[in-house]
Amino acid sequence: MSRLIQLVIGTPYGRLETIGPTFAKQLGKQCYGHVPCRCSCGVECVKLVKHLLSGKTQSCGCLRKELSGARSRQRAADKRKDARNGEENTAQSAVSNGAAVY
Repeated sequence: MSRLIQLVIGTPYGRLETIGPTFAKQLGKQCYGHVPCRCSCGVECVKLVKHLLSGKTQSCGCLRKELSGARSRQRAADKRKDARNGEENTAQSAVSNGAAVY
């Protein structure tokens, strides 16, 4: 087994802050370092040390939920904007053709 990297308790990694010592956990045939963390939203979770250090893990999952919600709201707003522009373009083309718009 390789040497276990010890993280300083209280160190922030994105929205996560380490709250306990690093420990080894076996997953299949491999052994990985894990550390207990507390997210800024209040959720406590255990994350892989290598993911915290690389920046792959930044939160308990709340960041993904927030970002996907923001993206879906933006897409919905864009669709509404496109629909309004489409209606205006159709009305303008009908007027320019001399057709009555009702």
